[in-house]
Amino acid sequence: MSLDLSKYKKLSEKAGISKGKLNDNYMFTILAADLFYFENDIKISDIQDGFVDGSGDGGIDFITVYEDELKILQGKSSKRINYETIINCINKIIDTINALNIVNHNNLNNHLVSKFINARDSLNDDSDIEIIIVSGASISKNLRQRLKITLKEKKYSNYHFKIIDIEDLENKNFELLTYKEYVEYGTLSLSSTNGYLKFEDSYLTNIKASSLKELYKKSSKSLFNYNLREYIVNKQVDNGIDKTIENNKDKFWYFNNGITIICSDCFFDGNNVKIDNFSIINGAQTTTKIGNSKIISKIDDLDLVCKIVVIKNWHKNKDGNFINDISKATNSQKPIIPRDLQSNSREQIALQKNAAQNKEKSLAIEIKRGLKAPNFDQVDSSYRIKNDELGQLILSCLLQKPGTARSAKRKIFENKKIYNQVFIRTMDYDTLFDLVKLSNYYKKYKEKRNTEYKLNNNEDESIEIIVMQYAKFITLAIIFYFIKIKRNKIDSYIDSALFEDNINGTIISKYKKNDFEEILNEMFTVIIQLLSDIFEKNIDEAKTPSNFFKTDKNYHNIILKDIENITNRIVYKDNFEKYMNIFD
Repeated sequence: MSLDLSKYKKLSEKAGISKGKLNDNYMFTILAADLFYFENDIKISDIQDGFVDGSGDGGIDFITVYEDELKILQGKSSKRINYETIINCINKIIDTINALNIVNHNNLNNHLVSKFINARDSLNDDSDIEIIIVSGASISKNLRQRLKITLKEKKYSNYHFKIIDIEDLENKNFELLTYKEYVEYGTLSLSSTNGYLKFEDSYLTNIKASSLKELYKKSSKSLFNYNLREYIVNKQVDNGIDKTIENNKDKFWYFNNGITIICSDCFFDGNNVKIDNFSIINGAQTTTKIGNSKIISKIDDLDLVCKIVVIKNWHKNKDGNFINDISKATNSQKPIIPRDLQSNSREQIALQKNAAQNKEKSLAIEIKRGLKAPNFDQVDSSYRIKNDELGQLILSCLLQKPGTARSAKRKIFENKKIYNQVFIRTMDYDTLFDLVKLSNYYKKYKEKRNTEYKLNNNEDESIEIIVMQYAKFITLAIIFYFIKIKRNKIDSYIDSALFEDNINGTIISKYKKNDFEEILNEMFTVIIQLLSDIFEKNIDEAKTPSNFFKTDKNYHNIILKDIENITNRIVYKDNFEKYMNIFD
């Protein structure tokens, strides 16, 4: 296998994974999770949260939540694999899921049980589960077809399935490593010589799928940067495209909307059209399925519609509004999520630009799925953040709604009122920087405690360790509750100003003593201890930490009330005064 696993061994060792699990067989699944669900940027905390491989794992190696879907991975790094092995893996995973759902945890390790239950509880009730088998071998077309037929049986109907082989891994790795803003040059084959319609400087034509596949293989990561979003898995659409390619290639032109390309210029030359400085702004789904098809070739080809929109020097001027309007209007084949619809809005572009220009306190904010911020390589990885993640911090800390921030991230873009509160506001970029910095400190604290816990060979996770995993936003919100008191913005947890956007300027950047992190970690520990006690008092109703910490109602009516009562006691009061001295 040509893929480098050394990165994952180093991260896993720092994450406290035992030396016996630092071999290629264990690291293989972490690599797959990183490439497909962490964009080649997996962190120590992600490994600690998701890696469950080992004794009593029930056939599950890795668990993560991605695009509101629970992803369950099983890796087989061997260079040989067959139908029986894959089906047996899938059956074992389904048996484990069934056992976890009916609270039959015999023979399953506690780490797996904890991660599964809390990941499941963090999702909406109608969220899907996808089972992913990752193979170090190449999986043939015939084997894929046989698996596809079997997985249509009723016993598998409650799940989605994905089979990733070594070629898929290598292609994905290549995509992530060869990022460009747009494609400088490409050629597509026409269905007929000079067969096109012209409108002003733009064209409508039919192209050969094999030439699109070739273009995808050469530069897939750069093809979609000006689409509203990169290719996102959608089972209903994907299955329809696959079915048409496999069974009705001659009808594909009728059933598919084709693709739309934005370019600076194009030139028709016989059976080809040559395009300069281009991006596919509609058709990521179609292009990706064709690009990965093992059926399509120059011998076994099909036709599809291609609209070529020529805007001279668009790649230099970047008339974002017009391109965004075209992309919105043409993206009708597959639903897009609310975050996508705001990806080219003025406030998001301003957020990204101004955060990048905030002197030494700059952030690289991703405002569009799959497209890195322009200053991505200029900032430390700790200060690269997606706009929805930044929205969660604003909502939980400044606006004091940590439950919504944690459990309903989509609402930040879905609900107009919440969106306006979070993004249509006067942005203080020093505040945003310190918000992200504080979040990073929590992540570092969590990694350290998880590592210490694993290195001490603790098999059963303590209630504090479990609470720590799922109370990040509430912990940070509590700190900002105290900051609002310190700055005389509120008197107590019942003050209506608690929910007002009344904090700006630096939060932690002015504290210069060397004991900052030590004091902050002590504060994190005390808050986690208090939250654990509060959860256990309410365990009959709450059932799991994930459930308890995902509602604003619990935060406002139970947690803050208890926190205020407890920290007013002399034994805690002096400590919290010391803690608050580290904040500006």
